[in-house]
Amino acid sequence: MAKKKKIFLLLLAAGLFLFSRLYNLTAFPIFCDEAIYIRWAQVLKSIHSLWWVPLSDGKQPLFMWLAAITLSIFSDPLFAGRLVSVLAGLGEAWLVWRLGRLLHLRRSWLAYFIYLLLPFFLFFNRLALVDSLLSFWITLSFYLAFLLAEKRKSWLAILLGISLGAAWLTKSPGEIFIFVVPLAGTLWLLLGQEIGEMRRRSFWLLEGLFALSSLIAFSLYNLLRLAPVFYMISRRNRDYLWGWQYLRQHPFGPLLAHLGDLGRYYLHYLTWPGALFALLGFLLLLKKKNWPVLAVLLLWWLPVIPMLAVAKVFTARYVLFSALPLLLSIGIAVDWLWRWQWGKGLILVAALPALVFMKNLWQVNPHLSLPRDEYRGYLEAWTAGEGIRPIARYLQNLPPQTKAVVGTEGFFGTLPNGLQIYFDQSPNITVIGVGVDIDKVSSSLLNAKKAGNRVFLVANASRFHLQNPQKKGLVLIKSFPKPGGDKLLFWELKNVQKM
Repeated sequence: MAKKKKIFLLLLAAGLFLFSRLYNLTAFPIFCDEAIYIRWAQVLKSIHSLWWVPLSDGKQPLFMWLAAITLSIFSDPLFAGRLVSVLAGLGEAWLVWRLGRLLHLRRSWLAYFIYLLLPFFLFFNRLALVDSLLSFWITLSFYLAFLLAEKRKSWLAILLGISLGAAWLTKSPGEIFIFVVPLAGTLWLLLGQEIGEMRRRSFWLLEGLFALSSLIAFSLYNLLRLAPVFYMISRRNRDYLWGWQYLRQHPFGPLLAHLGDLGRYYLHYLTWPGALFALLGFLLLLKKKNWPVLAVLLLWWLPVIPMLAVAKVFTARYVLFSALPLLLSIGIAVDWLWRWQWGKGLILVAALPALVFMKNLWQVNPHLSLPRDEYRGYLEAWTAGEGIRPIARYLQNLPPQTKAVVGTEGFFGTLPNGLQIYFDQSPNITVIGVGVDIDKVSSSLLNAKKAGNRVFLVANASRFHLQNPQKKGLVLIKSFPKPGGDKLLFWELKNVQKM
């Protein structure tokens, strides 16, 4: 009976998590990078020999490989792409519960529900971006490293190597953890027992197993060298990182600026009660002198510093993995407060901002609480794909034999990729980019109209500079307003003679 109850509770917990992530999953407008990744996944799903396509832009391909699988199962490309992040989040939530038990949280299930509610994970688990998957692999690697430190089994070392390699195949920062995770496992062994009790043979056996894990991780990653454009990874990484010459002149410039951004992101995505609880958790660890847990959490978070010190561009999703040690610290504080009735009440009140965030995210409420720069990128600027889904539905409902050409602002990103993903298997509808700033009707669209196609144009109002579009033969079908005042305009080219 107890086993059935446990299974029921596990299924209930998984069901609550999936509901929180899957409910209204595709309502949030597609983001620029999502459009690119899903389009790549469609390409390599259709032509398997092009498995290396993401490398052409310097991106590791594991997320797109997995998205190609979900795209083969589900017809909605946005749902299929975001499902990869949802499943990564579900796996990470389970790992958080297991890590809570490993770190001796008396109520480790609390850590699971904190993960479920925190806006940081809720938001990025619902987007087709690589960062949720990277965070999953990093969390799995730490969990396996702790198990390896305790059990010292070769099969755990193999699994750890695969996990570390998968992290690196997901995104470049995964490389850092090939060095950090074994160090964390070693500290877990050294600080977790008296030195006099530890046998020298156990220590060196563990280091040998960690070396095996690192070798497997390096081997997996270096399979990418088979791709003809492998060199693009390092080239594109340089586009996002400051070089040595700049850092010599401004050694602390990027770090100090980004530390301020990091604080803003944590306050928004952890919520201010969550940030206070994280601080309380670290203070409790210091008070109890729980050095193993404290050392591991700090080491887990430490890679953030060099990343901030060299990054040209910094957004919250780049440090999603760094929220896990903070979450575990929140779990320690919540576990301590749960012992008192007033503490339970305080926890429930502290959860209110997260619940409001969840409600607003489900409804795509314009009052969704995001940092200003993040809000602009996801909901206001050209990177936000508000209106793309309804435009796709309009085009899909055209008479079956209609041949249509759709010109869009841009050549890569939200447009045209965000629209192309809906017509991967539609030979009658062609979506092409025609320019960033639209100040004339492209000759390619004029020629398509003369050839007898129905011709459409999609562009943001902020980039649409064509004077008197009606006199050029364009008829506005609909405009889709964005929170910041911009609009996505959907035109049809009706008359070529007026050009």
